[in-house]
Amino acid sequence: MDTHCHIYWEGLIERIDEVVAHARAAHVERMVVPGINAETSREAQKLAGRFNQVYFAAGLHPSEVKSRDPIDPESFLTPFAGDPRFVAVGEIGLDFRHRRSGRIDSDLETAQMEAFRLQVEWAAAYDIPVIIHNRDAGSEILSILQEIPHARGVFHCFDGSKRTLRFATERDFFVSYAGNLTYPRAQNLRATLRLAPMDKIVVETDAPWLTPQPRRGSTNEPAYLVETVAQMALALEKSPEIVRIKLLTNSLRLFGIDRS
Repeated sequence: MDTHCHIYWEGLIERIDEVVAHARAAHVERMVVPGINAETSREAQKLAGRFNQVYFAAGLHPSEVKSRDPIDPESFLTPFAGDPRFVAVGEIGLDFRHRRSGRIDSDLETAQMEAFRLQVEWAAAYDIPVIIHNRDAGSEILSILQEIPHARGVFHCFDGSKRTLRFATERDFFVSYAGNLTYPRAQNLRATLRLAPMDKIVVETDAPWLTPQPRRGSTNEPAYLVETVAQMALALEKSPEIVRIKLLTNSLRLFGIDRS
């Protein structure tokens, strides 16, 4: 199960039938498509209505937070809540990449934190998992989650943080590994995989980005999930079949999806 793929994105949506067929042929039988704003959340919902193996999430990504006007989760998210294919709030989180240049934008950071907090609170109230984006904001994300004890979900494209891994282990959260796990310089990330409890791990493509090493140069798509699973099996010193079954079981539990 690909727990995170943006198959409505340019380069994939134009050949969507082929993308879904490729996934099925690679035995990627389910996928979760998260939105990043209202428009893409509706696009993800349409794809879930069209393909039986597709589920969707809706949310406001931190890069889409433009001002300090807070998001209204009731008006943004409630219209999706009655759809049986709606399985998570996301992709949401914090993105403080501007700090890398030494620039601090306190207004932007405040706006992102408020939007994140409101969406997590809404999801916790309805017992819906969240899909969390984190870039250079791990401490702030964990601080907010600590204040919302019933929150649950997944750290998308897990960065290998041992602090985040401890939090996920103690709470009802998962960590999701993506195609960057296969990159030659990802030794430290592969090392964290061996520290993670097997019942807390899921896998994703983040298509169309983070194409696994054997497919570098191509647009990433759900079918390429098998490359990351193979690398996970090598790192864990387990058979690919055992890893695949465990990842699927974890993914279904995370999103509350019936195995049938």
